[in-house]
Amino acid sequence: MSLGSVNFCLNALIKKGLVKVGNFKNNENKLAYAYLLTPKGVKEKSKLTAKFLRRKMQEYELLSEEIFALEAELKETAKAEKTIRREKGEKTEKGKNDKPSLRL
Repeated sequence: MSLGSVNFCLNALIKKGLVKVGNFKNNENKLAYAYLLTPKGVKEKSKLTAKFLRRKMQEYELLSEEIFALEAELKETAKAEKTIRREKGEKTEKGKNDKPSLRL
């Protein structure tokens, strides 16, 4: 599991309200953080959390694949545009023509 995927899932848990982030020591209302679950409640909460995390991991993987595909598409587009400019005899980004020039 990558650090990026852990961060993605942790932020999703925070947004869903399953994980609380903050400075616990400085909060005077410590009871607001305490709750009790029965063994059955812990089991149910664990199932829901595992299902939620599986869904978030799938979402992360799909986003990663989409980013990879978009980057590849962008590279291909840039390569095609460079070829078209070269064929038209236009200057490339470096300011030089890719075709050899004849000096008279």
